[in-house]
Amino acid sequence: MVTIYNKTSIVFVLLRANAVFCLPDKSRYGMLKFTSHNLKKLETLFEELAYAVRYEKGNFQAGYCILQDRKIVIINRFYETEGRINCLLEILSDIQVKVEQLSEKSAKFYKDIQQGAFQAPHDKQTH
Repeated sequence: MVTIYNKTSIVFVLLRANAVFCLPDKSRYGMLKFTSHNLKKLETLFEELAYAVRYEKGNFQAGYCILQDRKIVIINRFYETEGRINCLLEILSDIQVKVEQLSEKSAKFYKDIQQGAFQAPHDKQTH
């Protein structure tokens, strides 16, 4: 059975009870620079949360797949750095994060993401 529903500009397709496939809306996360350094920070954050992040070719049509019961995130390996970061940010917004599990650096990075500290200069309000 396939169930399709929308959640905050994201289309989720539930194919099995333990897997979620979706395609992120790239416009939602324009706040973080799309660099390999920030991608590595996100990957480290997921490792500290006990999630395995893998980049693989799959038969899924969307950007990523989460195997909830095994804490495995599979991202389309053909995505560039921007797409990979967008997928990880979207997943991060959907999972429960225990900040106490994170190192000091990762906890600060996570809090900065949550507070939108990475907005582009033209997005920030001036006083």
